[in-house]
Amino acid sequence: MAGFWSPIDSEEKRARLSFLGGGAAVVIGGLWAAFIYFYPPRLDTSADKGASASVISRDFLSGRWQVVDKVLGVGVSSGSIVDYRSDGTFSGYWSIFSGTQGRKEPIEGKWDVTKISDNTYKLVWLYSVIPPEWKQMCPAVPCQRAQRFKVIDRSHIQNIDENYLANRIE
Repeated sequence: MAGFWSPIDSEEKRARLSFLGGGAAVVIGGLWAAFIYFYPPRLDTSADKGASASVISRDFLSGRWQVVDKVLGVGVSSGSIVDYRSDGTFSGYWSIFSGTQGRKEPIEGKWDVTKISDNTYKLVWLYSVIPPEWKQMCPAVPCQRAQRFKVIDRSHIQNIDENYLANRIE
């Protein structure tokens, strides 16, 4: 058994092995991040998967939608859960995560949808409550924003402008 433990039998060998293992982890993590950056996952757009002109409506979008893990920067991401009501109002929470810390902020306002093509549309929000981090984007409340989305299927839409997915929560 002594032969098996010989690579780590001294403090110097353990330190060297620890250094090499840590360096390998950093290199592999960096290569994976570069791979994902240069070769992002592609959504299957070969078929409509049930999306049609009739789904792009207030009725289709009404319900609870979740955005998970929208990357804002190194080590910072956000997500949201928002209830879109058929009367054109919405409310929910926007969450921001940095390392092991997180915070939830309320958002609410009015929304409307405009069809662009058979499976794309423009969603317009008129925010009446926003998180403090949005003050640069929306210096005054109410604040209007608009973004384009593509219907993937009944439970998934893709933000074309910011390249994230939203999932319907049933």
